[in-house]
Amino acid sequence: MTTPNAPLAELEIQREFKRRMPQSDRMVNLSPFDDRITTHSGRRLSCDLPDINEPLRQHIRDVIQSVRNGEKKSQVILLSGDAGVGKSHLLRTFQDVSPMEQSDYLFVGGSNHWRLEEFEGQLLDWVIAALTHPSPTQPHVLLERIQTIAFRALEILLETPLGWKSCVKRSGDSQGIWSWFRRVQYPDLLAMTQQRDPKVFQYLQLGQFGDYVCDRFLSDRSNLTHRYILKLLMAYAFPESEDNPLNRRERILHWFRGRQDDGYLAQLLGTAENLDRHYLKFEAIKLLAHLFSVSVSKELDRPEYPCKPRVFLLTFDQTEGRDELFENDNQWRDFFTHLSELYNTLSNVVILFTMTLDLRDRLHPKMERQFQDRIRMDKQFTLQLPNPEQILQLYRARIRYWLSDDPIVADSFSKLDNPYIPFQVDELRSLVGVGTLRSCLEKFDRAFHERIGKLAVESQLDFQYELNRLTKETERSAGREFAELHLSLLERLFNTREVLDILKEYHRLEIREAIRSDLDRIPCLRLRIGQSENSRTIEVNIASLGRRYTQEIPELVNEFLYRRERLTKFVYLVRWQPLPELSNYVKENYLDRIEKGHCPEEQDLQLRAMLEINSRRANYSAENLNVLNTLMQRLISSTYLHDFIQFAVQKLQAAMAVSATDTPLETESTGNAEAP
Repeated sequence: MTTPNAPLAELEIQREFKRRMPQSDRMVNLSPFDDRITTHSGRRLSCDLPDINEPLRQHIRDVIQSVRNGEKKSQVILLSGDAGVGKSHLLRTFQDVSPMEQSDYLFVGGSNHWRLEEFEGQLLDWVIAALTHPSPTQPHVLLERIQTIAFRALEILLETPLGWKSCVKRSGDSQGIWSWFRRVQYPDLLAMTQQRDPKVFQYLQLGQFGDYVCDRFLSDRSNLTHRYILKLLMAYAFPESEDNPLNRRERILHWFRGRQDDGYLAQLLGTAENLDRHYLKFEAIKLLAHLFSVSVSKELDRPEYPCKPRVFLLTFDQTEGRDELFENDNQWRDFFTHLSELYNTLSNVVILFTMTLDLRDRLHPKMERQFQDRIRMDKQFTLQLPNPEQILQLYRARIRYWLSDDPIVADSFSKLDNPYIPFQVDELRSLVGVGTLRSCLEKFDRAFHERIGKLAVESQLDFQYELNRLTKETERSAGREFAELHLSLLERLFNTREVLDILKEYHRLEIREAIRSDLDRIPCLRLRIGQSENSRTIEVNIASLGRRYTQEIPELVNEFLYRRERLTKFVYLVRWQPLPELSNYVKENYLDRIEKGHCPEEQDLQLRAMLEINSRRANYSAENLNVLNTLMQRLISSTYLHDFIQFAVQKLQAAMAVSATDTPLETESTGNAEAP
């Protein structure tokens, strides 16, 4: 054992690698290189190298900055490259920073599992999700911007000596007395506005104030849809009561997502609008983007309350597992038409989407001319393969990230002369060669599993590792394939010395011979079983059955039981699925000489893993050997082998009892094995 502060030797670090890999609850072994595909909802790996494709990443940042500052109109960027080169990963690096922390842009994007006719609704969902990140119950970008607009509008309103009075709530009594006006005076409204106190809005009428905001900040004041949405957002910014501040906000967000309520919003604003129509969803997107434009932001920006414009970074990714985002070229053409409308209408949009090289070359000539002009077909936008040094850096970075939650092992790893264990640097170079990032990680993963998997660490852990490996690598099989594989396993099992020792010590059973005795393509194993060196023996033929078991069972009985000694010749049937009652296929006089067993695939894999670990016995300490022996005993007792042993012991004892009385053994001489 090493002391807590002592550096671990290279071999011990590799053993620590293996201790981290088995995940018993998931039946998998995870290496540092398993996470190879970036998705919209996947976690970000901080180990990935920022300098890979950094020039292209910086170019995208520059484009975003130029659009944000009003130096360029909305832009379109097409990222292209071979599958696995890192397109999705590069795109998702712009998603890492939360919207509240991003000073330049809002990342808008998500899953690609939507149809073209759902484009407007899907995009609006993404925009709302980006604006209300991390949660509608916490401060977020939309709330911040709407409050800024409302306070700025109130500041301007209060500059007019009498104009603000039209927006103050009235009591509505018969005398028409302004009771609210008597309760709150101009100095109070001004002070609360200067202090950015949201309570000031409880004194204002939503309808009149909303109209004033629309007249002041909308570029198209006659657009009734935009007026409705902006007034709705004013209501969103200022809850109706302190007791239930989120009720109104939740209803408004539901409206944006097309879920109508019971008329609450119509009662609130005096009118209702249905967002189900596609163009209305597009109008909502345009209005939301406009509120963060350069023109609106300049009007809101004040030295004491800075308000900077933001770019909407709209991302569309050709995800893994699907050849294309859409089914045919016509749908791509319609998709490009939608995107054209966005960047032609809005001044603060950057559209970022990915394609493979083949798809880009096929679709680019079919795009609208203005869309083609926005996309420059040069190497600057084509992702390149990593160079050999970057590949080696990636290996080291992945290992360090993997060990980051174990300071002792991580520190020992950092002090090694060879940071590429369990490989040498030249070995790693020749192993990977040149390829995409994903192909490099796949090669790392495969070689790492193979190398680390051979290490002997702890028998129980190694057993779990092998079981996980077999579970992942073994395709579910049935019929003759499983029958043959399982019979080969049994042949190996009953020729393993440690298994024979367990049978002898714990079950008083000796397997004196285990040889193949296949019958007409039926995998069979003949066992000669005794209890002591000079005791009588019996013969049990284990048959591994496939799909044709209804025809195979009579054949086995005819071959191994017909005209054979009744007390010494037996058949044991095993199958991956339970067998029905044998009386349906075997005559009654044979039923006591034949038995069935059920071996699910899980048991088969456990026995395989057990034999694999047992083959490494020489590498284990005495303590681990005891654990291994206990494991083998448990598996033999918990699988169908336990029932087989009981069957063999029972038949062997019956034969020995007859032998002790010198009674001649009876031979079956009447009737064949045809089904009754």
